[in-house]
Amino acid sequence: SYLVAVHAPDIVHRAVGWFGVVFFGAATVPGLLALLRGGTALTMDGYGFTDARSGLGTIPWSEVAECFVVSVKGQRFLCISLRNAELLFGPLALRKRMVHRINRRMGCGDVTINFQELRPSIDEALAFIRDLGTVPMRAEPARSTRREGSS
Repeated sequence: SYLVAVHAPDIVHRAVGWFGVVFFGAATVPGLLALLRGGTALTMDGYGFTDARSGLGTIPWSEVAECFVVSVKGQRFLCISLRNAELLFGPLALRKRMVHRINRRMGCGDVTINFQELRPSIDEALAFIRDLGTVPMRAEPARSTRREGSS
């Protein structure tokens, strides 16, 4: 993008090049910071859970109203509905509050955890939560063994 922005012969291609520099640069910075920061992204214990990526801090299991799984194009997400979500999300930045509202409208609860780059797996996390016996769990829809797009 930078080379196009600097060396393109016309203004349209230069503008597109600079847009690419800004867009991809802005998208790269959070990813690099996460890599450099490292650490534990998700912690679950008998008291509660902490998703370091959300900025919510530790949420005790007593504040969890329900856990359930939502699948989007084959990717499974652990969704958690909270008893008093407004207390947790109120002081957060506007962007995080907007993401929270969108997740709620889409039926994904208050906290949505993507396990794609996490270990242990979502199945192990679900087993841990079930074993606690204190958090209501909605039954997960049966998963198809057929691959999407195949006949």
